[in-house]
Amino acid sequence: MAGKHGIYEKWVKGRRRKSVRLEVLTIFLIFIVIIMGVSLMIYNQNISELRQADINHLTESSKQLAYSVDSIILDVGSLFNLHYQDQRMCNIINHSKSQYDEVTRFQNTTYVEGTINHVVSNSKYIKRCCIFSANGDVYSNISSVFQDYKDYIWGIVDSGKLGRSIFYTDPEIWSIGQVDYKVVTAVKVLYSYNGTSPLAYVTLDIGYSELDRLLNSTDNPAGTLLFFEDMQIYNNRKGGLYGEQLTEVQEKAKQMVNDGHEQDILRIDGLDYLMTAIRSESSGWTVVRYIAEKEALRSITEHKIRDITVLLVTTAVVFMIYYYRIKQIMEPLAKMDEVIRHNKGTSLQKVYLSREDEWLLGNNEIRNVIQNYNSMAERINEYARKTLLYEIEQKEAQIKMLTYQINPHFLYNTLNTISAIAEIENMENIVEITDSISNIFRYNLKGDSIVTLREEIGHVKDYVQIQKYRFPDQFEMIYEIPEEIYSMKVMKFILQPLVENSISHGLFDKPEGGQITISAALTEEGDMLLTVSDNGIGINKKQLEEMNQKLFEYRVNMNSGKDFGGDGIGIINVNARVSGYYGKEYGITLYSEYGRWTRAVLRIKALRDEESETGRAGETI
Repeated sequence: MAGKHGIYEKWVKGRRRKSVRLEVLTIFLIFIVIIMGVSLMIYNQNISELRQADINHLTESSKQLAYSVDSIILDVGSLFNLHYQDQRMCNIINHSKSQYDEVTRFQNTTYVEGTINHVVSNSKYIKRCCIFSANGDVYSNISSVFQDYKDYIWGIVDSGKLGRSIFYTDPEIWSIGQVDYKVVTAVKVLYSYNGTSPLAYVTLDIGYSELDRLLNSTDNPAGTLLFFEDMQIYNNRKGGLYGEQLTEVQEKAKQMVNDGHEQDILRIDGLDYLMTAIRSESSGWTVVRYIAEKEALRSITEHKIRDITVLLVTTAVVFMIYYYRIKQIMEPLAKMDEVIRHNKGTSLQKVYLSREDEWLLGNNEIRNVIQNYNSMAERINEYARKTLLYEIEQKEAQIKMLTYQINPHFLYNTLNTISAIAEIENMENIVEITDSISNIFRYNLKGDSIVTLREEIGHVKDYVQIQKYRFPDQFEMIYEIPEEIYSMKVMKFILQPLVENSISHGLFDKPEGGQITISAALTEEGDMLLTVSDNGIGINKKQLEEMNQKLFEYRVNMNSGKDFGGDGIGIINVNARVSGYYGKEYGITLYSEYGRWTRAVLRIKALRDEESETGRAGETI
């Protein structure tokens, strides 16, 4: 029994090892047989069945084209309902830009144009999308819209041609983003909630070349006609009909659509044409395909004979090369299987291919799988090798961390000792300085990352006390903070770097009369504005713009790896920490008048005790 069982296992393993090759050949042969059988059946049908089969094919292809044409509008159809779904969008469009100040106007324009760009960005057919508000304002997904295009659209609006459906223009050439495109312009009226008065007009410039590739993507000899009402939008110039003949086709298509018929036969100049007509529901366009009956039959016959010949030749070639080629491709997989089955322990062996194997495999998936396995094996082996070193380094790091914790405490206690000795010796200056430094160390050692504004101001005062000994009578501090704000929660170390910047840069060359003011205020949006201003040398306009631009980029990109080219790293770090904790909309903005004053405005979230327990999800201080 054991012997029979072993023979059976070997037979199953051998069969499994060959199953991939056999399945590939079997599937291919089944595919060849099915195609040949279907081709012979179609070839042996009578003429009327062939004609019906071809017209059915035309109908299906017309439906596919109609669906594809639908997708052009469906991809951006949400634009036609945004004013119902987005109240802000509706309010912006419903009011003139001139009613708002410059900042609000910029924000509103950015919001609307960003929404437009988001909707149309994935459509390869839409070259330009605009919203013309009833107030005369224009919003677009491109940087600028020329006046001639605006006049053209307003001319269509004033002509009274627009109804409740989409209106299409004749193909025109327009300059879009400094490139000339031939486009078909679709215009749709957006009505207000009452449904009677126009709120805005949406225009879509549909690329004619993209439309041509969509409707003429095959080598089928059938003619394709696309029209809207009485206007012919597209003709692929196949099918052998022109001028008045196309007009007959268009009139016949209208009749077919009205009667609910998708396929019919049209006789023109003594020839019968197989014809289909499908109206696109979203766009309102009618897709017509037509082909002469004799051309359809000849095409079918030629295609079937050619297909049968190709299939026979292909089958013969496959039988000749199959065993040789498939065997060479499958052998590297067998090597990989052997290596994997013999892997033991934590070290993984790699699969080595000969030059002949690599040449035969080329860059196909099998070679990629083997290369990925080898890369994975290298990473796993490297990880196992580094694990012990990592554990040792981690223990060393723990010892260093304990040392780092001891040193500040030792220095803090030493400063207290110096302060006590200086007080005994009546050295008031030394007492004040050491007390300030001790307070700063105690503040640094405090484990909380969030403190009250009063505590942060106290830290600033200790720092200023030391600086006043360095720069006696050079500047004074003013604190304009309402009492109720002192209890608000803020991040640690966000004010002292700003004060330091004012002393080091703003007041450095001012021998006396310097003044630094720290003020705080709450906004209606629930934010807190902390302002550090000085009456120093100020910042020139160009440098101020560059610094604000960098601060904005740091907030958006969370990139604090750059500086201002000087000692502005403190401002940069505060800006990065604030935006990382509160959000990208928070941070520092600089204002200055060169030669007179500088003001750093720090916007943070106004937090009380219950709101400051944790930061925002996924953010750290």
